[in-house]
Amino acid sequence: MYFDRKTGNIIIPRRGSKGGAGWSILSIDLDTSIERGGKTIFLSDLDLGAANLNTYLGVLEHTPTIADFVLSKVLSLENSSSRPRQRT
Repeated sequence: MYFDRKTGNIIIPRRGSKGGAGWSILSIDLDTSIERGGKTIFLSDLDLGAANLNTYLGVLEHTPTIADFVLSKVLSLENSSSRPRQRT
């Protein structure tokens, strides 16, 4: 975990070497807990081969992935994130 004193942002990197271990679900659960505490979050799936976080979150439209960027299929990741979820 990294805390940026200037911005107050907290970065929680998470990595897994094996697919199907539940890391995406754990990340979503952590995201939801932090969001319920009133914080804004940014969750990103950097899996080069099988990014699926968007599917778990119900984002069905295609947005550029980190693999698209690495393979030069897109020049920027500026539009890669989906719109933030609305709090309920």
